[in-house]
Amino acid sequence: MLWLDAFKDFMLAKEHLHILLATCMLMPFIFFIIFTMIFPQKTLHQHVEEETEEDDDNLLQQERDDAELEAALMRELEAFQKRRREDEKRRQEKKLDKINEKRVTTIEELEKSVGEIEGFAFDAKRGQKSDMYGLVLNLFSRGIPQIKVAQILKFKFGQDKSEDEVLNLVSAVSDFLSLAKEDTLKALIVAKQLPPVEDALAELADGNPRICLNLLQTIMKQNIENAEKFAPGKERESYLSEASHQACVFGVLAQQNNEKTALKAYELALKLDPQNMVAENLAADIYFRAFYEEEALKRYQEIIQTDNPNYAYQKANAYKNMSLNAYRHNALSKALEYYRAARDFYDELRINTPPTAEEQQVADFLINEQKKNMPQMIQNILRR
Repeated sequence: MLWLDAFKDFMLAKEHLHILLATCMLMPFIFFIIFTMIFPQKTLHQHVEEETEEDDDNLLQQERDDAELEAALMRELEAFQKRRREDEKRRQEKKLDKINEKRVTTIEELEKSVGEIEGFAFDAKRGQKSDMYGLVLNLFSRGIPQIKVAQILKFKFGQDKSEDEVLNLVSAVSDFLSLAKEDTLKALIVAKQLPPVEDALAELADGNPRICLNLLQTIMKQNIENAEKFAPGKERESYLSEASHQACVFGVLAQQNNEKTALKAYELALKLDPQNMVAENLAADIYFRAFYEEEALKRYQEIIQTDNPNYAYQKANAYKNMSLNAYRHNALSKALEYYRAARDFYDELRINTPPTAEEQQVADFLINEQKKNMPQMIQNILRR
């Protein structure tokens, strides 16, 4: 074929060799240009489509999450409002005074209040509440960690209690047990001829915290008297801080029977230590449930602004109650933001996760047997 012979002659000619070499060198570049002009346009288009689809999926997922969160928030609000109505009805039936905003209180006022506390105010639920305290003590006597105790308690008795209430109750019992083992309280019991801690725990397990409250007010008074011996400074602040903490424990144990006594204790705690965010949170909760929302929200704002990691429980509770208030006032975006912050914390804590079937069986067994084993249980607690 003439054209093929001509092409071979052309390619083999020395004067055309440089053209051949140049062509070979340019071929990768030419292919690259052709490839980038044809294929990337299609790839870029696909990439844009994929990103758009991913954004749409994320948006749909976010909407589903928000809807689920709003439904949960609505359930929380309904439960909260139901509890408010029940509390108000109970106050009216028993002709109890409304909670007031009295901020200043004294240890003497608490001493008078303790005399009024004898058994639980909610007579119809006394058995259940007795079991509640007995179960907490029983679990502690077996070395169960505090968070696990709270999880079991929330499942067994916490349907009408918030996460924060359960955590505070378990923490208060734990703190009283620690105090019961200290030499300071033991010395006060001997010096003032007070009932022993064994009697206090036995009555608490049966639903009556009165002896515990008497012991707490005694050591609080001692710490306040010790503080007054010092000029302003670290020693004085240390005693007042201890008394403030003990006032919170006092309030949590008293609150099951008498909210007004509990509120006095929390306000006393703040008087002794204005930086006590535990007391601030506990007082805010009472105000919030008793329709003093403005006062409660002001305190919740103070709590969420603290950077102290020791107050993580209190911040979660503040966010949750602020979310209920925002939702009730149709501020949905803010309500979901607050509620998400609270729920993320409680989910990580796993307090709302039901215990295993085996743990539930153990809890039921302990409740049924605790009255028989009470003396041994108390000795086990005090030996730990």
